[in-house]
Amino acid sequence: MDSGTWLLSEIVPPARSSGDQHAEPPALAADSRSVPDVSEHESPHPTTAPKPRPPQNREVGLRRKEMAPATAEPRVLVFLCHSSNDKPAIRRLRRRLSRDGLQTWLDEQELIPGEDWARAIRRAVRRADVVLVCLSKDSVTKAGYVQREIRDVLDVADEQPEDAIFVIPVRLEECDVPERLKRLHWVDLYRRGGYSRLLAALIEIPNRRV
Repeated sequence: MDSGTWLLSEIVPPARSSGDQHAEPPALAADSRSVPDVSEHESPHPTTAPKPRPPQNREVGLRRKEMAPATAEPRVLVFLCHSSNDKPAIRRLRRRLSRDGLQTWLDEQELIPGEDWARAIRRAVRRADVVLVCLSKDSVTKAGYVQREIRDVLDVADEQPEDAIFVIPVRLEECDVPERLKRLHWVDLYRRGGYSRLLAALIEIPNRRV
């Protein structure tokens, strides 16, 4: 082989064999096919920034809130009849009832200085939706105002409709139930589930007014 033939083999690349016909095309062509069309992912509507809301006058907002019609039903008013020695237990009961959305009437919270407390209590009993007569060993054996208060409560109960629940005896501890209250089903607050039963009865009271 002469020098001219050797130079030609270096300049001209050899022809591909039949086995190379299915070789991958140049990388540039592959890249051009894999590039997604950006126009397909564009939104047909241009995105516009939301318009800023004008500042609202706080007084106008409050006025609108006051003018809105009230939709909440009136809360049940619960009168707590008890002995003064049972104040700690009655205060705890009052807090639980308040947390559960019930309105309570407790003398130390409602009476104001100089007020005729006996008249105020009688008036509150008549305004109440239900009276909880809280019983303990002290209250059922102690003579005095609590016994008279129970009599006043029962007198008002006699004026209520026949199916109304107006008086609920609530035992704070194991004790006897006064004779005039024995015809009423009582609840033992000191037993497990006692408060839940009491709350269910209080929630049912508005339905019995219909």
